[in-house]
Amino acid sequence: HKILGASVAAIAGLPPTAVIIVAASSVLPDAIELRIFKHRGWSHGWWLYAFLTATLLIAAPSAFSPYILYVSLGAAIHLACDSLTMTGIPVEPFSDKRFAIRLFKTGDLVEYLITALFAAGAIALVTFVR
Repeated sequence: HKILGASVAAIAGLPPTAVIIVAASSVLPDAIELRIFKHRGWSHGWWLYAFLTATLLIAAPSAFSPYILYVSLGAAIHLACDSLTMTGIPVEPFSDKRFAIRLFKTGDLVEYLITALFAAGAIALVTFVR
C-alpha cells in the first residue's frame, strides 16, 4: 500500500511532503483495526473516511485542509487496492455486502506486478518528465 500510495501521489505531481503523508496514511485502514476487529471490516468502509474527511475539513482551520486531503487520499488508495482483491471491501455499514473486482488474491504475483508498474511509472515521470 505504501508503494502504491507514494507512486500515485508522485504521478499526481504532489509535493514531496504530500507523497510521504499519502504513503504513510495508505496503511491507515489496517492500522486502525487494532487487532480487535475483523480485517477489512468497518475500518475499510469508504463511508468512514468520507465522514471523517468532511468533518475535519469543516472543523479544522483551513491551513490543515491539504494535510487532511493527503491522509484521505492515502486511505482511499488503500481501499481502492483492497477492492481489487477477491475479498474486496464493505459496501455499507452493518452489512455483509462487499465490493470486489476480484482481479487477484492478496499476495498474488499480479498484485506485485501492478505495484511495480505504478512504481516504475512514478519513477519515470519524476525522473524524465519533471
